[in-house]
Parts: sequence; C-alpha cells; structure tokens
Amino acid sequence: YHLTREISVSSSQRLFASQWSFSTPEWYDHRHSWLDPDKWNHDFVDASVYNVLPRLPLGGSMLSLCCGDGFFEKHYYSKRCSSIVAVDRDRSALAYAARLHNAANINYRLSDVFELGFPDHSFDVVVMRSAIEHFTEAQQRDLTSSIKRWLKPGGWFVGDTPANPDHGESNKLLEHHEHEWSSEVEMREDLGRYFSEVVTCSLVSNEPTANATRETLFWACR
Repeated sequence: YHLTREISVSSSQRLFASQWSFSTPEWYDHRHSWLDPDKWNHDFVDASVYNVLPRLPLGGSMLSLCCGDGFFEKHYYSKRCSSIVAVDRDRSALAYAARLHNAANINYRLSDVFELGFPDHSFDVVVMRSAIEHFTEAQQRDLTSSIKRWLKPGGWFVGDTPANPDHGESNKLLEHHEHEWSSEVEMREDLGRYFSEVVTCSLVSNEPTANATRETLFWACR
C-alpha cells in the first residue's frame, strides 16, 4: 500500500509538471485528486459534485457545459444518467476526456457553447461547474437564457464558481476569468432574473496549494 501511494504521488507530480510548467492551462486534470488526494482533493470540489447528484434523476438526461477532462461526467454523473452531452471548446481537454473518461452514455462534443442549438426542453439537468466565470457578464446572460429554454419543465440548472469580493478587470482570481460574482447575494440576484426558484449556498475553504482561503458559490435553479 505504501509503495503504491509513493508511486501515485510521484505520478501526480510528474503529470502536473508536464501540464503546468510552461503556461497555465484553461482546464484541470482531475486525476490529481485520486493520485495525490492529500494535496489535491479539496472539499469545495466534493461539494460541487454533491450539489449536482441530488438533483439528477436516475435515468435522466444531462447537458454538461465546459466539461473539461470529463472526469466528473464519467465517474459520477454517468452512473445515474441515461445520456450525457458534454461540451467543451478545448480540443486538448476533449481528447483527454474521450481517451480516459469515455462511457457508452456520454457524447463528448467539441463546440463553442454559443453555437449549440438544442431543442427546447431537452435536458433534466444542465451543469456548469467552475466555468461561468470564464464568460463576460453579457455572455452569462445570453447563456443563462438559452439554458432555461433547454431545460425540461422542473429541470435544474446547477453549478458553482469561486467568489471574488474584490473583482474587477485588474483583480481577477485567474487570468482566464471574465466576470466573477463578488458574493452569494450578487449571484442570486443575477440568476433570479431567469428562474423562479433559486437555491444558493457558499463554502469557505482552505486552499493549501494557493496558501489562501477560498469562498465557493453554489447554485441550483429551476
């Protein structure tokens, strides 16, 4: 067991070095949370999964936007869904997903989210984990409007995002972010423009790899 753990941690270190040495990627390889859980398995990541699962009916249909490496679609959502459409515009992320996290009920699709044309009432759940902050405020409004149309009656739009109380053009949490919500109140106000039921919460966590605390905002709307 101890030898296997040492090999696993070493694998994570080498994998991380190969992915992050030259530039900051826009997607994250979630295998690190299993290879080196003491370092990478954060409570806010677990909380994001369990924000989705209670709202995902057995045999339901899911649209996962900005799915990244497909880790959660494969290991959590595919065990409950009859079908998942997982979308990302990053070709390298989807290559990982198709190679490492494929399943018969997952359809990985390379696309910009604004080029999707699903019929109304197509999905029981639409998920957007740690991704909405990568869009401008105007894009967030357009996308939320589309998501509302794609949901079946009673279906849920579920997701999470890091809060940034000092958000602004010169003070973003990550360079790839466009519009960050400052608080749970701001998030609820924005989502409440589109959905009659908006369930929100937040979680303040230690983030050892960043030597800081992090507040994660969670929502579920219908």
